[in-house]
Amino acid sequence: MGYFLLELDVNLDSGSKGVRYVIKWENKLEIDDASLQYIHREGDSSKNLVVSYKSIHVNTYTVLVINIESGRIEYRHDMYQLWESPVLGFLN
Repeated sequence: MGYFLLELDVNLDSGSKGVRYVIKWENKLEIDDASLQYIHREGDSSKNLVVSYKSIHVNTYTVLVINIESGRIEYRHDMYQLWESPVLGFLN
């Protein structure tokens, strides 16, 4: 169990390895209400993923902004959220 985000190369015959882990967090927590969004702004060379999910037992809702090229977390936000209640997050 855990949270895994993979980058897959669709052009496997180009000599690339094909798969790269962007996130590989192994844990025993269940997650729910997961969301994945791609962000690329015009005029900006950075490409980001916005990942959000809620975790059972620790009762948190987490939002991460991850730079695709470096794999680094550029922004992280955690907030208290009951597992039983629905949640929706958005970034401005």
